[in-house]
Parts: sequence; C-alpha cells; structure tokens
Amino acid sequence: MNIILEYKDTFTHLNILKIGAYRGECGNDPLYGKLNDKMNCIFIEPVERYIKDLKEYHGKTLPMNHFIYINKALGGQEGKIQIHYPSVTNDWNTLPLWLEQCASSRPDHVKSHGYEIDMDTAIVPMTTIKTILNYYFVKSIDWLCCDTEGMDYDILMAYDFSVKPTFLSFEKIHMDGYKTVGKKYDT
Repeated sequence: MNIILEYKDTFTHLNILKIGAYRGECGNDPLYGKLNDKMNCIFIEPVERYIKDLKEYHGKTLPMNHFIYINKALGGQEGKIQIHYPSVTNDWNTLPLWLEQCASSRPDHVKSHGYEIDMDTAIVPMTTIKTILNYYFVKSIDWLCCDTEGMDYDILMAYDFSVKPTFLSFEKIHMDGYKTVGKKYDT
C-alpha cells in the first residue's frame, strides 16, 4: 500500500521527524508517551516488521491521521541499501531487549556489541531527508530525532538543513564505530 499518495500536500509544519523509528513501544524511545493526536509526525524505519508494529502500537493509543510511516532507510542519496537486523528466531527471553533495536547497515554491528545472534538482511529503498521534506512540503520542524545505529553522521551530514529543526537529537555513541565518538562528532 502506498500511503504517501494519500498524504501529499499535508504538512507544512512538522512536529517530529523520527529517523530510525523502531517500534515505539519501548521505554528508551525518546518519543515514548510524548505523542498526541494533534502532532504532525513522519516516522522512517527500514525494517518492515518494526514499522508495522509501530503503526499497530500507535493505532491502539492514538488517532493516526497526522502520522506518516515510511518503510525506507535514510542516507546521503537515493538508491538501495542492505540492512542487517536481529531475527525473530532469537530467544528474546535470554537477550537484552535493546539488542533487537540494533538494525544497521553495518553487518557486524550487533557482533560488536558482544552478541552472536541470528540476523536477517533485507535490501531496502534508501532516500534522503531533503527528498522526504520536499515531498511533503515541510517548511518547519520542531524536532528532528535520529537514531540509526552509527549512520546518524552520514545521514545528517548529507542534509543541507534548508529546513532547520528547532531541536535536533541524534545518537553519537557509535559515530566512529562501536561505542567510539571521535573525529566525526567533532565536525
């Protein structure tokens, strides 16, 4: 289903652009419990089952008429990218919950956290922040929230900030590799 066509021309003001949306129903999500039905939000998530779960979660708690869900990866250009993410075949009763959130374009990202688990991969469409904002005619953003397991730097550096968010948050911990913050963060 192509929901993009249903929402064309909808938002000139965006409350939240969430890149790496995951499922939404977890305590370490900075948006958990903070959304309301008056907000205009775009959620971008490359893992198909996560975006489906996010829609279902929001559908139980909020009217979703102001929410757009995009099942793509973000990057510095249009194209495709391979995403690696934890498989449902893992025994999630014995693993930390946060580990399931470690979808990444880096094939060894979960392994660098010290875990050997079953992983799935998918080739997903990739787009840019600018493409998304242009498509929806977004002229202002309150909060650009990015959590992409080490790809935050590449995504944000490719954006020209023609629409400047009031607030910007991103995960800096993996910018230069697993739990390494260095040269990329300093730029």
